[in-house]
Amino acid sequence: MSEEAKKKAAKKLSEDKRNGKQECRLLSPNKIPLPQRGEGNRRAGEGRKNQTSFQIFEHVRVERSQENKRRCNRDVATIIKPLTLFSDFRGSLKSKTVLSPLGRGGKVAFTLAEVLITLGIIGVVAAMTIPTVITKYKEKQTVTQLKAAQSILYNAIKLAEAENGPLETWGELGLTEECSKLVADKIKPYLKIVKDCGVDDSNGVCIGKGYYKKLTGSNHANYSENNVYHAYKIILSNGISVFWHGSGNNIYFMVDLNGSKEPNTWGKDLFSFVYKDGKLIPSGAEGSEYTYEADCLDENAGGWGCAAYVLLHEKTDYLRK
Repeated sequence: MSEEAKKKAAKKLSEDKRNGKQECRLLSPNKIPLPQRGEGNRRAGEGRKNQTSFQIFEHVRVERSQENKRRCNRDVATIIKPLTLFSDFRGSLKSKTVLSPLGRGGKVAFTLAEVLITLGIIGVVAAMTIPTVITKYKEKQTVTQLKAAQSILYNAIKLAEAENGPLETWGELGLTEECSKLVADKIKPYLKIVKDCGVDDSNGVCIGKGYYKKLTGSNHANYSENNVYHAYKIILSNGISVFWHGSGNNIYFMVDLNGSKEPNTWGKDLFSFVYKDGKLIPSGAEGSEYTYEADCLDENAGGWGCAAYVLLHEKTDYLRK
């Protein structure tokens, strides 16, 4: 190969390197194309010049092959390195298997002490919140039932008056058995009754047996027997017990919100109304003979005036004092 051919080959190799035209692959010697022989080589035959030309080409081929290999290795390393790091990271995670306190399961579990502490905290929170929730529920239930009882009794009396005339025309209303039965005959058709105990309920079927208590805890009166009050007793379909008696040409209604069940105490489950002048007035309100300030909220109150306070304020907070 002439000096000019060598320079051209070296120049082309340099340009290919700069332009990045070499393929990123390793070629076997038998796949590398031989450069075309010059005109002088064809004339000289397969002599010494041809051998020298092949040696020079072999040197260029090896140099190009090594350069391609180095460049390919760099490119491959750029791709492989993050994968290698990720593989090392996964390997480190696998090598650091967490041992369970319960054995070699690879799963984390709570210790017995942690479980007991957690249960203790839950118990404390429950002990603090559950009583409040129960109290609020009972308070709401009392208000709802008392409103229902007031509505039922008012509608029954008004329907009875529409059928039989005003209350004043029914006859004398006093503390007598006859009076209680007279009122029963007038209003019972307009009430949904599941149990009618009449004026004598000594066994405590419709209302609490024995004495009802004052809000202070002392005994007040025994309404179950046919005694001085001669009250007529029934149980409504909603479970509320109602009993009444006459006095001073008025009708006094007592309602026990949970029937004959305890606590049978004024202001807790027992409340009263008075029907006078065409109105059903809750005890403790204006127009009744009691006030809720003196007969419900006072520390020595008997509880007779609590109906008005519950209906007006919709709460029974006086029981928490």
